[in-house]
Amino acid sequence: MRWIEISVVTIAASFTSGQTGASTYDLSQVEGIGHFQGSAAARETLSRLGFVVVPAELKQVFEAYVHNPLPPFVTEDSAWHTYHVILEEGVRQLEAGQARRLLGFSRRLTAAAWTAAGGNAASPEADLARFAAVGCLLQEPGGREVPAALRAEAERCAAFLRQRSGEEKLLFFENPFRAEHFRPAGFYSSDESLAACFRARQWFGTACFVSISTQATPGSAHATTSRSSPPSSRAR
Repeated sequence: MRWIEISVVTIAASFTSGQTGASTYDLSQVEGIGHFQGSAAARETLSRLGFVVVPAELKQVFEAYVHNPLPPFVTEDSAWHTYHVILEEGVRQLEAGQARRLLGFSRRLTAAAWTAAGGNAASPEADLARFAAVGCLLQEPGGREVPAALRAEAERCAAFLRQRSGEEKLLFFENPFRAEHFRPAGFYSSDESLAACFRARQWFGTACFVSISTQATPGSAHATTSRSSPPSSRAR
């Protein structure tokens, strides 16, 4: 995206009036006039009116204020947009760090729950491992930490949330999930690792809300209440 800079140049100079009554400004007396890069017509307008508006292409709206030898003309809308650009970049950097933490949490929770299940794929602990494995595979397709006994089902869930649209029931949850709720937007969509983090976080958050439904199955309730029970699985 490119922005059009509207540079408003005003001057405080010697104001003179000719015999015809025309009023002009003496540009030779204006400090910094040598930095003015406007056209001859713009310079004439500047000398006649005391201000002129000239366009320039920019990649970001705040570039008009970076390394500019002329005093900036800051408007409320440009300051507001600049604030949001800087805020979004700060959030993006924060999310990049959180993405690594979330993946580590998913790995540890998967391993701890499966160990507690003792290899019994029908146990509540195995359900918890399945739940965590989906989050792990959303961020790390083909993750080695996912047990072979759980991989096929977890990969199917992750593929649905990553690539498809519509509704589908997943794992032991009674209510369906909408794949559209896992579609990254904004700066999350500009980087695959951030997009994967967004999907994984949505998975953990959405599954919690689904599991407290009156239609939730015993397995889903157990997964929700047991998620943080293994001490070694807690994110640090």
